[in-house]
Amino acid sequence: MYNLLSLMLGLLSWGLGIAAVCKKGRSIYGFGSMVLCGVSLVLQLLELSRRAKLSDFSAIQDTAPTAAHAAVLLLIVTIILNGIALLRGRSIGKCVTHFGW
Repeated sequence: MYNLLSLMLGLLSWGLGIAAVCKKGRSIYGFGSMVLCGVSLVLQLLELSRRAKLSDFSAIQDTAPTAAHAAVLLLIVTIILNGIALLRGRSIGKCVTHFGW
């Protein structure tokens, strides 16, 4: 259950990150992207905890490496997207303050 919700929130996180890159100036999309990424990662930990409580160790052994790789990929892509949005926002901000607009 947590896995599907985590996947949907992770994809939404990337969507907000892309929106932050496309949006000119400062926006709240970057913050929302990071929040959704964090919630998605916490849901993965909750799923792992749920399986441990059920003593479903074979499922943990099967899914933990893939979940870890997916979590790392989610975090790296989210950081890159938000970094690009931040740098893009700063360069636009410098241009605006430099010309006094």
